[in-house]
This record gives sequence, C-alpha cells and structure tokens, in this order.
Amino acid sequence: MDLTDLKNLLQAQESQQLIYKAVSQLPEKKQAIFWLSRREGLTHQEIAQRMNMSVQTVKNNLTDILKYVKIYLSGHSELLAMAFWMQTSYFLF
Repeated sequence: MDLTDLKNLLQAQESQQLIYKAVSQLPEKKQAIFWLSRREGLTHQEIAQRMNMSVQTVKNNLTDILKYVKIYLSGHSELLAMAFWMQTSYFLF
C-alpha cells in the first residue's frame, strides 16, 4: 500500500465515522430508513413495506437525511482535513 492509498483509506474512514455520527443524531425512524437503504440495500418499496409507510414518505425522508448528512459533513470538513493531516503527517517526518 503506497502513501496515496493510505491517505485515501484514512480519509474514507474519517468520512464514514462522520456519517455515522451525523445519522446517530437523527430521530430513530430516520436512522432506520437510512440504514435499511444503505446497509441492507433495500429499495424504497421494500423500506416502505417494512416500515408501513408510503414509498413517497421513504423518498422524502431519504432526501431529508442526505441533505442533513451533507450539511453535517460540510460543517466538519475543516475538522476532517485537520484529522487527515494529523494522521498522515506522521508518515512525512
């Protein structure tokens, strides 16, 4: 694994942790919708059936969730960059 691969891996891990943190701050229903979609790979229809809601409600919730996560990540991008720099600076010195 070269330095570029390591940087990409560290950045992906940091991003994933921030996404998990953002999602954990959502109401339980929205968390469930997000994880059913992303972890289990369920379709909108499957989520709607499992959660007893309309497909449109699932779509609306996922749109809201993704907007929230995007805003959360943009607010933490400086932190992410600093963490990335701190983790990779060890390899530069």
